Amino acid sequence: MAVVLATNAIIALNDLKVDFLKIDDLETEHDDLLTIAINSASQKIEDYTRRIFKARSITQNIDGEGNDCLNLYHWPIVSLTSLTNLDTSIAIDTTGFFIDLEKGIIFAKGKSSFPELGYPWIQVIYQAGFSTIPWNIQEACIKMSAIEWAGRDTKRLGIISKNLADGSTLTYDKSDIPADIKVVLDLYARVI
Repeated sequence: MAVVLATNAIIALNDLKVDFLKIDDLETEHDDLLTIAINSASQKIEDYTRRIFKARSITQNIDGEGNDCLNLYHWPIVSLTSLTNLDTSIAIDTTGFFIDLEKGIIFAKGKSSFPELGYPWIQVIYQAGFSTIPWNIQEACIKMSAIEWAGRDTKRLGIISKNLADGSTLTYDKSDIPADIKVVLDLYARVI
C-alpha cells in the first residue's frame, strides 16, 4: 500500500522529488519514503509553530462567558462554516457577527458580550490556515524533508562538519529543526 500525504502536508511530493531533488517523476521507487519525509517535516513545522498552514476544517468549543469576542485558536480564517449554541444545540445566525479573518477573532455586532446574546458555550466550525501557503514556509518544509530524506540511513539531520579522509571536517546537526529553518518558523510561531 502506498503512503499518502497527510492532510496537513505543506508541500506536494513533486515539490520535493522533481523540483528540489531532481528525481525523475516516472521513478517511483522512493515515493513512499519521500512522502513520509514530507509528512514528518510538515508535522514538525506545525508542532514547532503551534499553527496550521494547509487550510482545513476545524471544530472548536469556546466558553463565551464574559467575552466580547471569540478568539479562535487557528488563524488566518478562510471561512466560517457554523456557530452553534452548545447549551441548546441550536445554530446561530452568523450574519450578526464581524470576523477578523487575519487574526481569527469573531466579534458580536452591537453587543457587549456573547452571554448577552444567550450563548455561553459556542461550537465554532471554520476553515483555517492559508489558502496559499507562504513561500518561506514551503521552502522550510522542502529543506526539512530533503534533510530527512538525505539522513534516512544515518538518522541525523543537517550536515555541519565531519573529519574526512582528506582532512576536511563534516559534522551533523542533531536537532530536529536546523537553526536556519527555525529563523523562518519563528516568524509564524504562536506566542503563548
